[in-house]
Amino acid sequence: MRRWVALWLLVGAALHASTAALPLGTDEGGNSWIALHWASTSGSLYGRYWLDRPPALLVPYGIGAAFGAVGLRVVAGIAALTTSYVVYRFAERVAGARAARCAMPFAALTLSSAVIGSTRAAGELFAVLPGVTSVHLLLLARERSRSALWFGLSGALAALSVLTKQSFFDALVAGSAYFAAVFVLRVGRTTSARSWMRDAGSYALGALAPVALTLAWATTTPLGLDGLGYALFGFRVDALRALVHASKPVDARMLELAAAAVVSGMLFLLVCALVGLWRLRGDKVLVVTLTVWLSVAMFGVLGGGYYWPHYLIQLVPACALLTGVAIASWRRRFAGGVLAVIALVTIAAIPVSNLVANRSETLDVAGYLRANARPGDSLYVMYARANLVYYARMPTPYPYLWSSMLRAKRDAQPRLRAWLASRSCPVWIVQWQEPTSFGMDREGRTRALLDEHYSQVEVVRGVPILHRRGPCDAAG
Repeated sequence: MRRWVALWLLVGAALHASTAALPLGTDEGGNSWIALHWASTSGSLYGRYWLDRPPALLVPYGIGAAFGAVGLRVVAGIAALTTSYVVYRFAERVAGARAARCAMPFAALTLSSAVIGSTRAAGELFAVLPGVTSVHLLLLARERSRSALWFGLSGALAALSVLTKQSFFDALVAGSAYFAAVFVLRVGRTTSARSWMRDAGSYALGALAPVALTLAWATTTPLGLDGLGYALFGFRVDALRALVHASKPVDARMLELAAAAVVSGMLFLLVCALVGLWRLRGDKVLVVTLTVWLSVAMFGVLGGGYYWPHYLIQLVPACALLTGVAIASWRRRFAGGVLAVIALVTIAAIPVSNLVANRSETLDVAGYLRANARPGDSLYVMYARANLVYYARMPTPYPYLWSSMLRAKRDAQPRLRAWLASRSCPVWIVQWQEPTSFGMDREGRTRALLDEHYSQVEVVRGVPILHRRGPCDAAG
């Protein structure tokens, strides 16, 4: 069994290693840039920049990016492989060695799939590890004599998952469902009310600990608790309203998500997961916990409105675990055939992903800027290309690095125009999008500022690069 686990860990490591040197994507580069400059200046939750993510997300990005792009991918790969191993141990505990043997390859492959972006340093990889570990420890704790400690650790990890990505509340809700099920089904029969209260209290205290630390940190930032609340939840509402001006319509995004689910094998795993739940029906508390875990994870994938393929990573642990349970009793040839198909698709997607990523114009534009900019020259990417900011390594005082922020936040466009019209305006502007993109600049004020103060000096891979002609003294 150890050789089987080691084999699939090596397969996953090889898949991640094959993409480690690729250019960082938009979220990878942007999150890394903010993490590296978190303490450099004040003004927002994360120094100079504004981000609609919890603070725990930036910790792995900062650790990885300190060693460059490859270092970030290594940290993400470690998170993916560790999650695969936790899924294996989880399946072994709830359904035995054969189920674990079946779950391991599905977890390793889907967490190393370029189709759903798990070979990149997706934030979901950093959130899914504490989530699955939390649910595993939750069910492990009921078998241990010192259960309070394990329940407390489970609660802390569930909260940490949410504090890494706010859509990852599946483990926390699953924990609540577990204690509700135990109360209804077992208190007064096999469990005393006193022990239930002790365990539930330990879980709650464990969950509150990282939340309390985060709230205490937020009070030390310029935006405070209100700023944190808006960044994590209020902005989501504003962003949904701004989706009407997204670069792709919602139905197109949903089709892309569905296609990724089919090609990566995630749809197959989801169907098998339902069978797995049925096979575990003898343990009602377990079934309730896992059903809620899977259901809330599905809501986390579909509830945000953006439908990026990498959102599917949130479903991987529950689906891989329950697929192992479902196919443990299948004939080996049939189960092996399904596994072989998913493995072939996963491996075949790697060179396609590498080819597309290596064609990225981001590195060429960043190379031009580094070659021609003077020390201290500032940069703005219109409207957004956060990984270009990372690769250009130039000062970028403007706090919003993603286009969704400019569309959703009311102060974003006025603040941009004020900056362009000031003496401290950016020396270089990369016009990745037109001023009227995403339904913005309907009155033409941003375009007028560009025409008045900037000249196009180069076009790199179809991307216009503008340079400031002189001081920006005009009023915006």
